[in-house]
Amino acid sequence: MSNKLRRFQHGVMVFIMTSATFLSSYTAVFSQIRGDGLKNGLRESTEIEKSWAKNNILVTRQINLNELAVERINERRKDLKKGLLDKSIAVDIGQEVLANDYNIFLGRYDNASINKETIDSAISTDDLPISVDNSKLDCFPPIRDQKPLGSCASFSTTYYAMTHMTALVRGWSEKDNNDNTIKFSPKWTYNMANGGKDEGTSIYGVYQVMSSIGVATWEDVPYDSNYTEWQVDKDIWIKALGNKADKFGVIKDLDTDIGLNNLKMLLTDGYVLNFTTGLDSWKFSAVKDDPSDNADDSYKDSRVCYWTDGKLGPHAMTIVGYNDSLWVDINNNGTVDNGEKGALRIANSWGISWEDSGFSWIAYDAIKKVSAVSGGPVTNRAQAILGGQATWLAAKNEYKPKLIAEFTIGHSKRNQMTVSLGYSDITSTKPDKDLDSILSSRGGEFGFKGTQDKVSATFVLDYTDLVDSNDLSMNGKKRWYLNIGDSKEDNSPLMLTDFRLINPNTGEVINSNLGSSVVTIDGQDRLFWIDYGILEKASVIKSIAITPISGVLFQVLATSIKQADNIISVTECVYILAQSDNKTSGRILKNTLWDYATMAKVYKPVRAPTS
Repeated sequence: MSNKLRRFQHGVMVFIMTSATFLSSYTAVFSQIRGDGLKNGLRESTEIEKSWAKNNILVTRQINLNELAVERINERRKDLKKGLLDKSIAVDIGQEVLANDYNIFLGRYDNASINKETIDSAISTDDLPISVDNSKLDCFPPIRDQKPLGSCASFSTTYYAMTHMTALVRGWSEKDNNDNTIKFSPKWTYNMANGGKDEGTSIYGVYQVMSSIGVATWEDVPYDSNYTEWQVDKDIWIKALGNKADKFGVIKDLDTDIGLNNLKMLLTDGYVLNFTTGLDSWKFSAVKDDPSDNADDSYKDSRVCYWTDGKLGPHAMTIVGYNDSLWVDINNNGTVDNGEKGALRIANSWGISWEDSGFSWIAYDAIKKVSAVSGGPVTNRAQAILGGQATWLAAKNEYKPKLIAEFTIGHSKRNQMTVSLGYSDITSTKPDKDLDSILSSRGGEFGFKGTQDKVSATFVLDYTDLVDSNDLSMNGKKRWYLNIGDSKEDNSPLMLTDFRLINPNTGEVINSNLGSSVVTIDGQDRLFWIDYGILEKASVIKSIAITPISGVLFQVLATSIKQADNIISVTECVYILAQSDNKTSGRILKNTLWDYATMAKVYKPVRAPTS
């Protein structure tokens, strides 16, 4: 198969939206590419994906240093004979990026007494390492091949970025190519985002899947050529929820010094980033030897994309590093000119036989709308990184949902199914707030296994966003809804056979009153609910001493209460009046005082219950 045919088959066009301007710029790119006749591997983003991206993709404004970046920059500062940064300035992995109104390069320095103006100028672009290659870190997985599917966006985001970023924050090593237990499956996200067709996905369509239902491992969902199959095993869904991305963002204006420096800063922090390109329009050259720079010697003759003459072969790829020393003689005059130095290190998903064992380079100048090199290429010029922007994700160090819905359904046309979660007070019979699910109206006209057969599947969805956004974890019982629907009355009904709530922190399972009955839904919506009060499982044991009865009401989980020399086991919520964590006098309901209580955890203040 020729490279051009392969790129045509595997290509994907991606949209990333954060504002109306952001949206319109990517729509224009999509329309222009569609005008070239390339449809296979392209899918216009759905309105749901656009809406999600506008609300969830952060525009990167300020980037701070984590521990890895401090180490890397200090190595550079040693070479420059500069003072070293104090390690205490390092932020936690995942907390490097701030999305705010300030467009500064870095706001930290090793001397807290220095004023802000000095701080902002103290760490310059010269302090960044000359080169970074995050594919060399233990957390970056081996190069793999997406063939024969158009799943490049899922490989770039799920296999490379999500695996790498999760391993970075959790301290995993991904270099063993035979160990798939901690590598994430592109099939999991591709099959959930592709609409039941092998026509590619958008990057933020995949991000939305990862944000909603997490990511399954490659071991649990091995990659193969089946692009319609959904997973029907509840255990896989539960495990995937533990692998949720924490946040998503974009670095814009990569064709400017500020944008490129922000990208290099995030790479110095150990991140890898996703982007799209017209790969069939890449024009390659070879890295030359700059006689004044010994740092480029080992890269001489490496192939590098030095410009693109269009947007053919749209494809998602991964930025893993950069090198400021590489010289590409863009105008072919044999002289090192301004704008000819530097390139980004790129990982592809076409196996190790592509280019440099699956990697390649993009010259900094190729990112620009207009070449910065005198005599640089002009005709039909396009940015090698479409839109001049790259997206990133941060992973959670750990994640356990506060409440999940587990339900079993059967359907032969999953694209007619709608599913949402909700909550209300127990006196209501309809949700006050809803949370749409990733399961609704997608996947094509198939059963859950991706065939025409009607099979049952047990799905697991997460209420945590509802809990956190509405402060529900300590407010007594709520009514938790599962809204199940079938969009078309056609004698191909949805069958619901089970619904339950699970509190992963306490292990509680609360069954609905469905029993052994089967609910048939054809062309309508049905609401099901369970009443339940959330209380997190206590983890820190402490003893509470007696003080006068006053203070703030807290909700706690007590393992035992000592009352008149009797130890009373407690399995329910206990309300106490607390002045502080170590000076507490309390009462359970009905005003029964205790001498002391062995507390598992003290929670935030709540209002006293009415009964």
